[in-house]
Amino acid sequence: MYGGELPEIRLTIAADETRTQFWGGDTIRYEAHRSTTADLDPDLPFSWNVHFHHNQHYYPIVAGRPGMGGELTLPTGNHDGNTNVWYRFYLTMQTADGLRLTRDEALFPQLVTVTVQTAPAGGWVKVNQVRQVTPHLFTAVVNERQSLEVHPVLVKPLSGVYDFAAWEIWPQEAITPKAVINTPDQLILAPKHPITYQAKFSFRAADYPTFLPVVRR
Repeated sequence: MYGGELPEIRLTIAADETRTQFWGGDTIRYEAHRSTTADLDPDLPFSWNVHFHHNQHYYPIVAGRPGMGGELTLPTGNHDGNTNVWYRFYLTMQTADGLRLTRDEALFPQLVTVTVQTAPAGGWVKVNQVRQVTPHLFTAVVNERQSLEVHPVLVKPLSGVYDFAAWEIWPQEAITPKAVINTPDQLILAPKHPITYQAKFSFRAADYPTFLPVVRR
């Protein structure tokens, strides 16, 4: 049983030290704090391990790093669109008489809701390569990349044929779109506030059967 002082793990987000949840691309400072190191192993008082957790799996990304702390820059990839992700920092302290004690601290993501829809309504989009019928809502880690894709032609049975015009970006409670993007395939960074991406199509023709193959008997 160890009766001495245990170290404290301090995690700081470099871009905003008041924030306690990570965004994609953040640099995380991790530090060990203890009033003294006089009673610790002089050669290796502290060492670090960091694991990235994804659902039921984890991947070691820092292994046995010696020292009081370090920095870790996070990727902006979206882990196949999964948001059940977090980082766990393990700090091992070694006393002068060889006792090893480990503490850990978890860091979780900040999430945001993204809505994808088409105009006219009811078209389909691909979100991170997965086809979805709109309107479609999904959750993303803030500042992680997400791919959006629509087919340049939308056929609405009993309505008509429509051509892709632009993506409109609608922040929460906006009365006009924030921006317009003219290409059907987009790679976006999820913002920190809820947002809607609307694929807008222009009407081409009402005689939609002329765009379908003719079957001759």
